[in-house]
Amino acid sequence: MALGAFLFVGLAPLVVFGIVGVVNEVRLASEGVITEGTLVGRREREVRYRIRVAKDEYTHADVTGRTSLWASLDDVGLAEVDARGVVSVRYLPDDPWVNRPVHAGAMPLGDPLAAACVFGSVGLGGIVLFVMGVRRVRRGRLAPGPKGF
Repeated sequence: MALGAFLFVGLAPLVVFGIVGVVNEVRLASEGVITEGTLVGRREREVRYRIRVAKDEYTHADVTGRTSLWASLDDVGLAEVDARGVVSVRYLPDDPWVNRPVHAGAMPLGDPLAAACVFGSVGLGGIVLFVMGVRRVRRGRLAPGPKGF
């Protein structure tokens, strides 16, 4: 029962992060605006960039709030950086912190979708274990543990 509660409560935020990431990617695809980002750093197939929207500057960020992250580019994006020294970036006009390179190297929807599915499945398993434990305690098959457990 405790394991089930732990799995559900412990993994719920990860499921939420995965779902938010999926929603952000879908919104970027349908509502995103493209701008040129200033190249801040580069290493192999990854870049750091900064975009300016109105008077504010934004960097590549994730759903946990980390900013100024490295972003991978595909061959087209790398060629653009080599030729022009800029990164094409798609962002949400109502929340420019939600942005990514137009020519992202990794499948942008892949990571958040995988997180939502994996952690959601494990969290669902946690709910099942918790409910089974509660039912066993109610039927008297298993005495509750000591206080605090």
